[in-house]
Amino acid sequence: MDKIRLLHIAQSAGYGVTMYVESLIKSLDSNMYEQYLLGSEYYNSDRFSSIVNKLITIKMDRNISFSDYFTVLKCRKIIKEFTPDIVYCHSAKAGIYGRLACVGTKTKVVYNPHGWSFNMRCSLLKRILYKYIEAIFAIITDKIVCISDYEFNSTPWCIPSSKLVVIKNGINVEQCYASLTVEKITRGALDIPENAFVVGIIARISIQKGQDMLVDIATILKQKIPNVFFLIVGGKSDDIPIEKMIDDKGLSNNFFITGEVDNAIEYASLFDVAVLTSRWEGFGLVLLEYMLANKPIVAFEVDAIPEIIINRYNGLLVPSNDLTAFADAIYSLYNDDKLKQELMMNGKLRVNALFNIKRVADEHEKNFAKLCLYK
Repeated sequence: MDKIRLLHIAQSAGYGVTMYVESLIKSLDSNMYEQYLLGSEYYNSDRFSSIVNKLITIKMDRNISFSDYFTVLKCRKIIKEFTPDIVYCHSAKAGIYGRLACVGTKTKVVYNPHGWSFNMRCSLLKRILYKYIEAIFAIITDKIVCISDYEFNSTPWCIPSSKLVVIKNGINVEQCYASLTVEKITRGALDIPENAFVVGIIARISIQKGQDMLVDIATILKQKIPNVFFLIVGGKSDDIPIEKMIDDKGLSNNFFITGEVDNAIEYASLFDVAVLTSRWEGFGLVLLEYMLANKPIVAFEVDAIPEIIINRYNGLLVPSNDLTAFADAIYSLYNDDKLKQELMMNGKLRVNALFNIKRVADEHEKNFAKLCLYK
């Protein structure tokens, strides 16, 4: 039987999307699939070229721009050249490029928003506009993958449920464990005091991920834990003056920002508590990494996060934007070793039972096979 030719299109350089695309490509059956990746300049590396039959990178703008017209034409030319059976678009911008490029072809189109754009905390007008765009583009989409029940349940009514499938997110457990067993990054290398109580977050610095709120949480927590230290692992995707905010609060000696790094989860070895301060979250893939790294977690109870974290079972959940409660939750872990151990043990069990990428790949393969039956 001929292999299914699968072309992934990815613009986003976000931590979660990148990890998802990489893990899924590696996990799909190579005996069944011939895989290609059409990505933005960010994907132009051996990391991605080594896992696909061919990697093509072109300029892709994050925001809507006039150059998008030419990008769509380039995508269409590449699609005609490779004649894939399925084009799989990852995130909103790639979804625009890929779906427009496939109009008039026989190629089946799968779209994964990785978190609906209209669920972002933005103006009502923008949310309505994003909903209309998604509803219109759904007409030229064969299947839409929702990465959580939250995402499925928030889908606009005008998008037919027959086009939707829930494939909950997952992680490459073996690869994550391998990353965690490499030579450890030391506190000394980052000028973190050895006796510090380290609160860490792995996420791009953005409005969504809420590191600005972490600065305010740090102000509260500093009064309770004099040796507290905050480690932010990730580069900037929004123009947030995080360094100035830290300096204005007099916390320059209590923070370290790594910037963009290649294998962020390695830094979790330095954490005493791992946090996620997102204002909205389509899934929260890094929470799974935290659990495999054996770290107790505190997160805001937003969107899909309660599908991963069960409060006081494998992490602590705090009402959204309640900074005092967030600081109190971290402080409770500082004082309660028994609770920390229970959360860490249950976290590992939950990831291995429910969120392995192998399950994600199997569910994708079943849906891809159904699509190809109707070609």
